[in-house]
Amino acid sequence: MTKLIPCLLIGALCLPGTVSAQYKRSTVTPPSPFASSDRTIHYEPQRNEPANSGIFGIVVSPAYLDVHGLNLNIGGAAEFFYTWRSLLRISGGYYFAYADNIGGENHKGEPNEDWVSYGTAVNVKPSSSFHLLFSPTISSWEKTDDYHITLGKADRNSIAVSRVSGTVLKAVTGRLGYVVDKRMIETKNGIAFETNTPAFNYNYQGEVYTLRPENLDKGNTMMQSNIAVIGVALTTFRDMKITLDDDRYTGRRQEKSQTDVFFDLLYAHQLQFQDMIYYHSLEYPTQKQAKGHLPQRLDLSATPVNKLGARVGYQFTGMYKRNFGAKCLIELGLRPGPSNAEGNLYLQITYGIVFGAKP
Repeated sequence: MTKLIPCLLIGALCLPGTVSAQYKRSTVTPPSPFASSDRTIHYEPQRNEPANSGIFGIVVSPAYLDVHGLNLNIGGAAEFFYTWRSLLRISGGYYFAYADNIGGENHKGEPNEDWVSYGTAVNVKPSSSFHLLFSPTISSWEKTDDYHITLGKADRNSIAVSRVSGTVLKAVTGRLGYVVDKRMIETKNGIAFETNTPAFNYNYQGEVYTLRPENLDKGNTMMQSNIAVIGVALTTFRDMKITLDDDRYTGRRQEKSQTDVFFDLLYAHQLQFQDMIYYHSLEYPTQKQAKGHLPQRLDLSATPVNKLGARVGYQFTGMYKRNFGAKCLIELGLRPGPSNAEGNLYLQITYGIVFGAKP
């Protein structure tokens, strides 16, 4: 049998009614223009089942910020997610940079000056990554907490809000995932790339000049990391929907969300550097007798790498209407990458708009 629960919601009026004795009444003075009223508004719970919560949809992220010591970029993302009865969450997404390697040189061809030498990736592409994550619930417990309800505007200058007490589900969840990350890497402090490609012997006017990449660390290349993810999270499931006896306000009447505070370990079982095209200046070794550049393809597989990483973060996914919601993510960590680079630390902030979920 559905029971009516009394709750004062700021800035509204209702007719008095009969309420079950097990629920407590509360009173506060409503805001203008209803300051003369101290009546209680009744609401009826339609749903409060966080332990049986299902949420699914797609996420369009118009912008994310990736502050990475080897590549600062801004981009967008398209993602999907599905949570089955608060027991299992499956999510994935594709991230792509539309402003890549901000502040970097982004060399794509032969230098304009004869005396300049540098290396660049054979095939330069915008940074991108694909993520897949499975999050099973390991242990869970229910507790009473507040749900934030926005009723609507009481007048032009105020918004009527209230907190409705209900059941939430706390859970310890596992995190098993996989990431394929492709990005340009470069830093002003230099990356100690190493190559096992032999030096090139250049013949000019009967003389042999040995060409070695003198400033290989100032070059850039593409790096691909195939990363296994294992971690744990403290997850909060919220699921409540109410109706009001007073229909003066048309604000939010429901909250269905999942919040994760997580810690992950990262292991790049495969980490590869694309070959580099190094443009040797001919002016310096020949004492300005020759002009131009000689390109040489270098194998960078000898570069030492650190395959381990870690990250901590906070993620919120919530639905406030039948087919509309929001997602935000902030994470800080250490990515796998060159072991002798200073820039493997990163901070990523993402905001997305949720479509298609049905709370």
